[in-house]
Amino acid sequence: MSVQSADLSTLLDQLPDAALFTDAAGRIRWWNPAAQALAGWTPEQVLGKPLGELLSAGGRPMSARRLREEARGRSVCQLSTAGRRSLWVEAAGGALGPAGGTILILRELAASARTVRELEESRHRYQIVTAQTGQMVYDSDIASGGIQWAGAVQKITGFSLREFHKVGFAEWSEGIHPADRERTLASIREARQRGTPFELEYRFRRKDGGYAELEDYGVFLRDDSGAVIRALGRMRDVGGRNLSRAAQQAVYAIAEAASEVADLQELYSRIHRIISSLMPADNLFIAQADSGGLRFLYFVDQKDEPPAGDRVPLGRGVTAYVLRTGRPLLTDEKGLAELSDRGELVRQGAACVSWLGVPLKIDGVAVGVLAVQSYTEGQHYTAGEQEMLEFVSSQVAMAIRRRRAESALRESEEKYRFLAENSIDVIWRQDAGFRFTYVSASVSRLLGYAKEEVEGRSLFDFLPPTSREQVRAAASSAQARGHYEVAMAGKDGSEVWVEVSVTPVVGPDGEVLGYQGVTRDIRERKRAEDERDRLEAELRQAQKMESVGRLAGGIAHDFNNLLTPILGYMELLLPELPAGSPQADMVVAVRHSAERARDLTRQLLAFSRKQLLELKSVDLAQVVSGFRDILRRTLREDIELEVGLPERPLPVRADPGQLEQVLMNLALNSQDAMPEGGKLAVRAWEEALQEPRPAEFSALAPGVYVVLEVGDSGAGMDGPTLERIFEPFFTTKEKGRGTGLGLPMVYGIVKQHGGEVLVRSAPKRGTRVRILLPRAGEPTAATAGQPPDRPSSGCETILLAEDDPAVREMTRLILSRQGYNVLAFSCGSEALALSGEQLAGVRLLVSDVVMPGMNGRELAERLRASNRGLKVLLISGYADPLSTGQGLLDDHIQFLPKPYSAEGLLARTRALLDASG
Repeated sequence: MSVQSADLSTLLDQLPDAALFTDAAGRIRWWNPAAQALAGWTPEQVLGKPLGELLSAGGRPMSARRLREEARGRSVCQLSTAGRRSLWVEAAGGALGPAGGTILILRELAASARTVRELEESRHRYQIVTAQTGQMVYDSDIASGGIQWAGAVQKITGFSLREFHKVGFAEWSEGIHPADRERTLASIREARQRGTPFELEYRFRRKDGGYAELEDYGVFLRDDSGAVIRALGRMRDVGGRNLSRAAQQAVYAIAEAASEVADLQELYSRIHRIISSLMPADNLFIAQADSGGLRFLYFVDQKDEPPAGDRVPLGRGVTAYVLRTGRPLLTDEKGLAELSDRGELVRQGAACVSWLGVPLKIDGVAVGVLAVQSYTEGQHYTAGEQEMLEFVSSQVAMAIRRRRAESALRESEEKYRFLAENSIDVIWRQDAGFRFTYVSASVSRLLGYAKEEVEGRSLFDFLPPTSREQVRAAASSAQARGHYEVAMAGKDGSEVWVEVSVTPVVGPDGEVLGYQGVTRDIRERKRAEDERDRLEAELRQAQKMESVGRLAGGIAHDFNNLLTPILGYMELLLPELPAGSPQADMVVAVRHSAERARDLTRQLLAFSRKQLLELKSVDLAQVVSGFRDILRRTLREDIELEVGLPERPLPVRADPGQLEQVLMNLALNSQDAMPEGGKLAVRAWEEALQEPRPAEFSALAPGVYVVLEVGDSGAGMDGPTLERIFEPFFTTKEKGRGTGLGLPMVYGIVKQHGGEVLVRSAPKRGTRVRILLPRAGEPTAATAGQPPDRPSSGCETILLAEDDPAVREMTRLILSRQGYNVLAFSCGSEALALSGEQLAGVRLLVSDVVMPGMNGRELAERLRASNRGLKVLLISGYADPLSTGQGLLDDHIQFLPKPYSAEGLLARTRALLDASG
């Protein structure tokens, strides 16, 4: 590079520090005397050479461009000298003119090379540690406005650390959201003046143009004179927390609306307004599916008219697609057209810019859809808004179900009240001694007595002993004027509840001469009240069990993620230790404890109905018969086992292993209730439920059911205990003898099979547990023989996606040890970043189901779109039907629950890879 300014060259020649110029290509074009004195190279020896031949940093050649980009033009480097040794120097760089050249000033560091190297290594370790915390750390020089950054810069801002080193105080201020900038800078100025720390929240522009929500905590440092010289602090992204907070507030608001608003349409309108506070929702509808088709409970749209009629056929529109798949759909007109072209749906209605719909689920089953759509150009729904809508959808479903249940309850009350108020009342007169002097003929319909059988007799002749004191007390108060309810005795001995309205008949001198009144039959109303109490109890129980189930399933999922690497590493570690050594014994003890924890989480998953079932048509009688010998060996000798089964099949659609688990849990519970021995009876039969159904079967639809009953002659249970038997961890056994998960597990398994559990018990009268399962078609014949042994090793390429680092590393290690080529990633987006050639060589995807940004099912679909031969193994702490598509697993897409063993993982991997197709 030719230096245009002779004055500048003359000035730099006089500098005591080494100085040089490079051209835009990084070649040395000028070298001052101090540089020659420092390095020993003459200008003739270095001019035209690349800068990287003389300067290096971190073991890599230093280019002028890199020097400008790193540390705002200042870096610690090594300078190669003519004497073939290296000097540690501090290099400062800056741009020279518009041609792209660079001026560098080099100064030898007084510190030893070891000290400098330790400093660089310390900075490197600090960067790694801060990045792992998920936070950005900064050190700001107040005088220069420069800022040193470290930590999770790229994760939070999208900029690489090298790119972000250019960001000083001015650039950082410019990146603050305009609505937050003045407030934020004012708060920092105020904290600087006061000398106090500051803690702020504001939005900062990311590389992609969006905004990250930052929490910024910082302190100011002063010199000996008290002047502020530096600011130190850390930043973290709290967008997820604020998103969760907004969604949680929406859930509370929906729950509050459900308890306050009587009219269902007003409730839907309130839900609309609440969702509009979270996202653009000018166009929103709530649809419910039933046997009659699709019913739009609420419909607001700027372009489309509400569907005509009370119901429309389910069809194959986008709403039906969400119902059918049970998964949320975030798309636009192009995406809808692609689904239509693939025959997955039929496009209907006006064209939209963005469409977002989520299923409304009750007990894990999609029963409706909540959807919003936008017609505004540029207004697209985001994954975050999808997450919020999914979060509030469960509360919307519960609110609708609760309000519809309450509405049905009110209708029931009104129905029975109408019947009671319009019944034929009994009109009567009595003397002062409560002897009937007149009674209407309607008394025969009320009590079964003829009019003549009542007149002349005392009221107390028609009251059971329990009601007589109540009537005497009512007669003595306020001259027996008023209303009361009482049970009378019918001619057939039945109890007849009536409402009595009575007025005393008073003579001229105020003396009570007798009484007159109306007696109304309130038996229907009493039955309605009992029914209302039962429905309210069922509603409360359903809400409680649903909440506890969600909690139990979530805990089990998290524990399975923790147990997977523990069990996996124990399995890998044990063969490496000498058999019988203390270390091996300790590993075995740890493994046994982890396996017990795994069994507990499986019981929790069974209760929460979040385990994957292998459903098929089986003969319940055959399952019980085949399990009889195992039961006999398990039970104590003082327990008499009696099994009663019909000769004909009892087909149900079920998971045989889960049915055996139910039978075993009930049998062990019965055994514990008979400490001194007793009788355990297991029976099964078919039963048809027809209208009107008994109250205890009200939750089941009419039809044919297969009944499994387990009864014992044990101690029995009282009412309060019966109310709590399905609660997780509730037990009446002494400490150490029970986990309190046996009956909750039975409840969860039966409910997941679409059945019902009924328990009858009384103290000292034993317990009968009756399970009703829908009758299915003929049972599937069992396949003889065992599956062939498969080798567990291979050389195929496997793509592993798992956000939990411990699980990911353990799984990678298991597969790699068997010869597989494993490409491991922490999320779906990283996996999709592979090149097309790399993806084409992948034979198997092993992916966690729930991951940030993209779940395992979505990742599989994306990869299989370009690699149809790709096999998929989904792994999860529990089987989430929304993410795994329960019922859609096939030979190419399989599921492996956590925690899994190395043997189980390798066997499933080999089986998938060897599957045809």
